Amino acid sequence: MSTTQAFEPPRVGLTHHIKTSADVKSGVMEDTRSIMAHFGVLVDPRIDHTKEHKLIDIVVIALCAVICGAEYFTEMETFGNAKVEWWKTFLELPNGIPSHDTFGRVLSLLDPGQFQACFLNWVREIAKLKLGEVIAVDGKSLNGSADRLGEGVPPRRSVRGPAVTGHTV
Repeated sequence: MSTTQAFEPPRVGLTHHIKTSADVKSGVMEDTRSIMAHFGVLVDPRIDHTKEHKLIDIVVIALCAVICGAEYFTEMETFGNAKVEWWKTFLELPNGIPSHDTFGRVLSLLDPGQFQACFLNWVREIAKLKLGEVIAVDGKSLNGSADRLGEGVPPRRSVRGPAVTGHTV
């Protein structure tokens, strides 16, 4: 009988020893290395001979696309293709930008708990407040979402909390 251990994500601050191709290429941003370090530990569930794209390439493009507003796999592919020359400055992309089918298939195979742990550790690291740093909170009611039929449904609201000095939203 085999016992399976729960996935233990890397602790914040202990992942920066991981060397990636981004470490040797010029023009790499610190946040990109942080994404690669945190998500580089994801277990790739694909069979070796079916891998046309590196898992970290898929994850980095998908994360950036979603942060920039992509909601569908087709939008991830479009986003990737729009910035392909920039991606090549720090991602390997051995077969170019993955297709929307590849994004959908690979992301659906990932262990959600493992992905969540990597994501939370990454966000915790980039969202650390420094002494004296301010978070400005801004809230708005979305236009046209008020209860016009008198059913007591409150309007939809949007809240942002950017760190003023870090430009984080």
